Amino acid sequence: MKNIIKLAAGILSLPLLIAYAQEFFKQLLNQSNISYQLAFLLAGIVLYFFFHFLVAKFMFLYVFGHELIHALAALLCGAKVYSFKATRSGGAVRTSKTNVFIELAPYFVPIYTLLLIFLMPLVRHFLSYSHLVYIYILLIGVSLGFHLLMNAESLKTTQSDITKSGYIFSLVLISLANLFIIFFIFGIFSKGFNVKDYLIGGFDMAWGIYSFLWHKLVMK
Repeated sequence: MKNIIKLAAGILSLPLLIAYAQEFFKQLLNQSNISYQLAFLLAGIVLYFFFHFLVAKFMFLYVFGHELIHALAALLCGAKVYSFKATRSGGAVRTSKTNVFIELAPYFVPIYTLLLIFLMPLVRHFLSYSHLVYIYILLIGVSLGFHLLMNAESLKTTQSDITKSGYIFSLVLISLANLFIIFFIFGIFSKGFNVKDYLIGGFDMAWGIYSFLWHKLVMK
């Protein structure tokens, strides 16, 4: 029964995903003057993509971060962590309980990106008059590209975290959560990203899709 409910929730959430994805790219493309900070952030994402396909993949770094988020999510939910394992070939965390957040958090929480952003006040204090701050922002972009591409690669294979919650429900939730997190990260580096407009614009677009489907499929 739970799987059926999650499947229905995943399907019903598709218009939200479509709407907020369109609103995200709308605001991205409407940047009249891309700031140097946003430019370096985007350059970092692209740089990692080239590195990933042409040089190497940091598998241990990915597995360690993935399992670390599982453990942290479990602790946030009041669970106990009994064991933690991370190797280049795979990892596992054993906890006293699990839920959707614990299972799926690694796929939408960019742990290394958040750690770098957490250090931003310190970095800007010491590098405020140096061009090295742009290298730091470039590294944030690299870490975000790492998060996106490594998770995309891992989702190509069967993941127990995903099968527990169902593929459609999990993929829609992961995609939607990533959109919001990436939007907020972009907003840190560019005033052109307006959170209020994003939330309202995405909701209005989703409402329009729901209304269209309702009249076409139900009220016809």
